[in-house]
Amino acid sequence: MNLGKWAKLYQLASMGFATFGVFLLAKRALQHFLQRKRQHELQKRVLHAAAQRQAREGEGANGTSDTEPNSKKDQFVLDICVICLEQEYNAVFVPCGHMCCCMTCSSHLTSCPLCRRRIDQAVRTFRH
Repeated sequence: MNLGKWAKLYQLASMGFATFGVFLLAKRALQHFLQRKRQHELQKRVLHAAAQRQAREGEGANGTSDTEPNSKKDQFVLDICVICLEQEYNAVFVPCGHMCCCMTCSSHLTSCPLCRRRIDQAVRTFRH
């Protein structure tokens, strides 16, 4: 090959690497944007759940009597999944034994959110 062909080959290779570099930068920027969006949505859900809980606690302090349905409602608030804050938790992690999230969220986890031990298995639990 003569020098002209090598020059053309290097020029094409440099354009290919530049295009690939732009792709990697765009991919990283998109990942960063999506992560920030998820964090913002999670923060909104947590703040909304905290406001709801505070409102329920405020109702109890304003003279609402502690009857059986209210106690059951307070118990349910404590039994909410720590990941999605929407469903009741119903998964026990093996081997640590912690029970803090629903089966839907547990399927996406590799380590326990409480103790960070590796999850070998998530077992669904049923309560009356």
